[in-house]
Amino acid sequence: MKSYRPAVLFLVLVLAVPAALLAQKFSGSIRGNVTDPSGAMIADAEVTATNTGTGESLTTRANAEGEFVFPDLAIGVYNVEVKKAGFKNYVAKAWECTSPALLRLTPS
Repeated sequence: MKSYRPAVLFLVLVLAVPAALLAQKFSGSIRGNVTDPSGAMIADAEVTATNTGTGESLTTRANAEGEFVFPDLAIGVYNVEVKKAGFKNYVAKAWECTSPALLRLTPS
């Protein structure tokens, strides 16, 4: 009698490996707070994250509590810039996004 065990094992491996690769997450996130030098939260600040490798930029605004988030960013190194009228522009350079990162940005 012929054994089908090797063929079945091979088929299971062929089907399982692509599924495991699809389950991998190749993204991270940057979340943080925008505060002034005294520690007070700055609402409605424009926050831009720029991937230094690709030049791709994403922009969001801080909420009423000064919080912002960039979910599902491609893995890479980012410069994060904050702009708000009445404050100097602030840039946090070379933040490596390999997993969720938390930043506190303090423009003066």
